[in-house]
Amino acid sequence: MTLAACHGDQPGKSESQSNTSTQTYFTLDNNGEKIRWKGQKLLPGTRIDNLSNGEPGLVGRDFVVSSTALPIQELTANYRITHIAGDNYRLSAKATQDMATEMARLKTIPELTLVELQIDYSPLTELPQY
Repeated sequence: MTLAACHGDQPGKSESQSNTSTQTYFTLDNNGEKIRWKGQKLLPGTRIDNLSNGEPGLVGRDFVVSSTALPIQELTANYRITHIAGDNYRLSAKATQDMATEMARLKTIPELTLVELQIDYSPLTELPQY
């Protein structure tokens, strides 16, 4: 399953109190579905919790974007671009990147009307371990 993020969403920070220590969680709103993860960076392979549906998942290396005039020159340095269908494209990261930071950057590009972060919601027992 893929989560979509609309323009204007920024990663947030929240704190959760455990019995012995405080853990810092970061959150990102994706079209009304909020994901949460531990640690400051959201790297491919990071385990997330979808707070909207209660499902755990792993962050992938891809974004799906929609654009009628894709700014290819602006994207090719960091991504391999694959045309999916119509105005939809897959951006596959060429290197490990902080996906929350990249999502925020992609959402500032006016030609991109939709930016979706790839999240794998397969059962955790079937997901690769990082």
